[in-house]
Amino acid sequence: MQVLTLTLPIAVLGALCAAGVYSYGLWNRGTRPLSTETIVLTPEARSRLVALRAEQKFQAHDYPPLGYTGAARLQDELNPTAAVNGFIDDVLAGSNFSIAAADVRKNAFRHLARLERLDTEDRDRAYDYVLDVWYTLGFRGALTRIQPGSGFPIPDGYAEPLPAGWISPSQPRPIETIAQASRLRG
Repeated sequence: MQVLTLTLPIAVLGALCAAGVYSYGLWNRGTRPLSTETIVLTPEARSRLVALRAEQKFQAHDYPPLGYTGAARLQDELNPTAAVNGFIDDVLAGSNFSIAAADVRKNAFRHLARLERLDTEDRDRAYDYVLDVWYTLGFRGALTRIQPGSGFPIPDGYAEPLPAGWISPSQPRPIETIAQASRLRG
């Protein structure tokens, strides 16, 4: 009887450990190593980032792979716009020195953390802007460990799906500045 009282808890503990190791293995297969790249901010990338910062953000669009209906309320547009613009400002402050992927990632998620209460669609759009900056800078590695879904194609040699509206890593979507938008709508 004593042998049973000792072996049963040990067997249960062993089974729990084995299940934990198995679960970790399943989780780890779906993760990707984070980018360790370092880039230099080119004049072309700086120009595009300045234009992206000037863009009127969180407006409706039908860029592939998914369209976006736009922010439902003005506050749902203003707060994420400030977060995305703050992120772009941090990247532009990198001047012409080298910029590490780890620093860009840290700044991106520091700014995106302010957007937890947004609707999912608006948070996804904010993340699209982060990817837009990521691709503009020329990073090829993974921004996050999360594996994107099958509906988001990843170009050969890259680890992240194309940002909304991009045709290829070298063909970004056009940026509509606030001045252009007001002329078109006005």
